[in-house]
Amino acid sequence: NSRCSSEKLGPLFSLQLGQRRAIVVSSMDLAKECFTVNDRAFAGRPQLEGWKRLGYNRAMFVFSPYGPYFLELRKIVANKLLSSQQLRLVKHIQVDEVGSLVQRLYRSCSNLEPVEMNHHLTWLAMNIVLRVVAGKRYFDLGGEGKEFREALGEFNNLVGTFTLSDAIPWLGWLDLSGHLQAMKRVHQKMDEVASAWLAEHRRKESSGAGEESDLMDVLIKELKDGHLSENHQTDAIIKATATV
Repeated sequence: NSRCSSEKLGPLFSLQLGQRRAIVVSSMDLAKECFTVNDRAFAGRPQLEGWKRLGYNRAMFVFSPYGPYFLELRKIVANKLLSSQQLRLVKHIQVDEVGSLVQRLYRSCSNLEPVEMNHHLTWLAMNIVLRVVAGKRYFDLGGEGKEFREALGEFNNLVGTFTLSDAIPWLGWLDLSGHLQAMKRVHQKMDEVASAWLAEHRRKESSGAGEESDLMDVLIKELKDGHLSENHQTDAIIKATATV
C-alpha cells in the first residue's frame, strides 16, 4: 500500500499506471506545498474517462483544465453560492430547511422511531444546495427525486474510478469491469433531471415570471451570448455546473 511504499521510497514518489505516470504525495507539508503555495502548477486535470463521460465531456468545470473557462465558471459559482452577500440572501432557505428537519425529527420521536442523523443531515444539506442551485427540494421531488438520488449516489461512486482505458487508452473499447457502461447509464439519468430543470427555468425566463433566484437563473443570463466556450454548448455548461 501507499504507506509501506512511502516508508520505503520517501514522502514523494511516482507510479507508472499503464501509460500514465502518477505522483504520490504522502507528507502533509509537501501536500500543502503542492496545493497552496504552488496550486497553479498542480491545477491541471488529467483526461480521465469518468470525468469525460460523467462531466459532459469535461464541461463540468471542476474537471476542466486550468484556464479562462475554469476561472470564469468558478467566479460565477463563487459569487452566487459562496459570497457573504449571497449567504445572507439565502439564509431564509437554511432556516426553512432546518425547520423542516426539526419537524421530521419531532414526528420520528413522537412515534418512537429510531433516528439516523447521518441520513437526516444529508437530506438537510442536499435540500439547501438544490434550492440555491435549481430551486428544488431534494426531499420533496417525488419520483424524480428518487431517480436523482440514486443517480447521484452512483455518480459519486463512479466519478473517481480508474478504468482500464485511463491506464491504456487504446484499450478503451474493452469494458471488462462494466464501468464505462455504468457511467453512460448514470450520465443519462442525471442529464434527464438536469434537462427538466433547465427547461423549467427557460420557460420561467421567457414568460417573465419571477426574478433571478438561483444558480441556474444566473447561468442562463450570464451565458446567453455563448461566449464562454467554443468546445461546449451553453446548455451542457449550465447542466454540468448545476449538477456538479
